Amino acid sequence: MAKDIIAECIDDQSIILKLKERFENTNDEGERQKIHNTIVREMSIHIYCKEVNLYPLFEKHLPDGKSICEKCRQGNLEIKKELAKLDGMKVSDDGYITLFHKIMDLFKSQVDESQGKVFPKFKEAITPDIIKEEGAKYVSSRSLAPTHPHPDAPSKPMKETVAAIVTAPVDKARDIPREFVDTGR
Repeated sequence: MAKDIIAECIDDQSIILKLKERFENTNDEGERQKIHNTIVREMSIHIYCKEVNLYPLFEKHLPDGKSICEKCRQGNLEIKKELAKLDGMKVSDDGYITLFHKIMDLFKSQVDESQGKVFPKFKEAITPDIIKEEGAKYVSSRSLAPTHPHPDAPSKPMKETVAAIVTAPVDKARDIPREFVDTGR
């Protein structure tokens, strides 16, 4: 059963941050590669779900929603560009760890901003019924989401959804030979 949209988003963020901890707490290269694959997948899905589900609600219900969303989309684009580079690397490659930490720092900054400022403001501006309904939509959009970053794809809901229809099946085919770790989801 889906939680509200904010709780679903926070769950995604928590999963990604726990994966980072798992990555940092193991020296096993094979395990690190599986965690890498999982982080790429989970972060790509999370960004897609926010952009198509959450940001339109911010724009509609928050007085400064458009500017919040533009800032978020710019941050997402930066993460997607760097994540696309990381996606093409092995954990043993030169520069991998530096790029990994850069991406995770960018992501953590977004998490702190959203959980500390934006989500509380949003919860005050919208009814609990709508937050709950939108949670179910957020969850269902996960299955349609691309599992790899596509920084050149549109980041606005309708265009991004169309792009996902094309890219998600290709991404899922790319994932077949990859190994992942369990996220508890």
